[in-house]
Amino acid sequence: MFDRFCHAKRAGLSRSGFVLAALMGAACGPDDEGAGPAVAVEARHPSWRRARVAVADGVSGAVSIFDVEEDAWIAALPGDGPVSMHATESGDFAALISPGRDEGYFLRAGVSVAPHDDHLHIYKFEPSRHELTIEGAAPGAVVSSAGQVTLFFEGSAADGTPAQAAVVSEEELRIRGETPVPRWFVAEAPHHGAAAAVEGGALLTRPLPGDPEGQAEGVSFVNDSGSAEVIMPGCPALSGAAPIDRRVAFACEDGVLVVEPAEGGGGMVGTKWPYPGDGRARTLVGHGPSGFVTGDLGPSAVFRIDAATGASARFDVGAEMCLFGTEPRGEALFALTSDGAFRRIEFATGAITSLDGVVSPFACEGQGPRHGLALTPDRAFVTAPGSGEVLEIDVAPLVMVERHVLGGAPSGVVVLGLDARNIDLAPGAH
Repeated sequence: MFDRFCHAKRAGLSRSGFVLAALMGAACGPDDEGAGPAVAVEARHPSWRRARVAVADGVSGAVSIFDVEEDAWIAALPGDGPVSMHATESGDFAALISPGRDEGYFLRAGVSVAPHDDHLHIYKFEPSRHELTIEGAAPGAVVSSAGQVTLFFEGSAADGTPAQAAVVSEEELRIRGETPVPRWFVAEAPHHGAAAAVEGGALLTRPLPGDPEGQAEGVSFVNDSGSAEVIMPGCPALSGAAPIDRRVAFACEDGVLVVEPAEGGGGMVGTKWPYPGDGRARTLVGHGPSGFVTGDLGPSAVFRIDAATGASARFDVGAEMCLFGTEPRGEALFALTSDGAFRRIEFATGAITSLDGVVSPFACEGQGPRHGLALTPDRAFVTAPGSGEVLEIDVAPLVMVERHVLGGAPSGVVVLGLDARNIDLAPGAH
């Protein structure tokens, strides 16, 4: 049963929404939020504050939940070893991957959004672990798009278990009392790769034949009947995947391979866009509403490519970049660099601002719990496992809001309860 509710208009909160928020504790900011002129309130819709932030301990795997609207840590779920976390596209769930236990499972965010023509209904309830657990050899990449969540299992060369992908519908995950049955797609052999559900089947990476390191070299479309069709052009040394609306981008040695449905239906087609300058990407971040994909390009540069046209730009960050992400509005990229600084890169102008001393200098690669980064429209959350802190940063003026002392070794972090497609930040947004 939902215990909190809010009705928010797309161009600003309705009067009834504020009454409901006051009476029932819904996650929509108060009507006197910010004493500035009304136009400033209208320009940035406050319903993003419905978000919750999930933080996983890098040793125990326990997950702590922070509610942005309540400005409080509201829940703690026990863990059983280190996990990686990935927010689903809707923000309703996080997929938790446990390599040590060869399984993946899901966390309910406790936030549900029902968008209508001119308003949103926002419901909030207690976060909890979902009943579904998916087992497989060497769980790795997670891709969420088009209402489907895909978990990729790399397989095992030792016992000949091939790589495979499990696809789960978010709609089915929302049904209380029922445990979804995943759809499985099997790859040719064990390898390090990724997969993404698409209409009529799934995209699966292809292993490089005879490669002892298990690299991937391209992408195949496997339909719901199990038949595979190779997507051309190839993708040598494939190392990452990201969804962008109905497209999926893959990081290759020689550019970004964008795969999308063929015109008129009947399969998928791929287009290769070159990188803007020297280097190659290893990590990609997609932003569906804008149609852009962002990636690293060497240790201290990032790029942005329009998935539809290939138009691109390169930004030199000025320091070794360990973590990066695009904020939900798609206006800027944020990065945590090895010198301990937090940087904002404006896509429109290339301007870079920096907040120094956010964490102590650190190596991007290493063993043990690592730093994490998650973004809401107006806040960034950075984990500091060495000090047991979660750092909350205002991303507009780049100032530290609070150092949350969580204890333990906070590492992985994701934002839940937000969907970049319905944040409704400006008047008239749909």
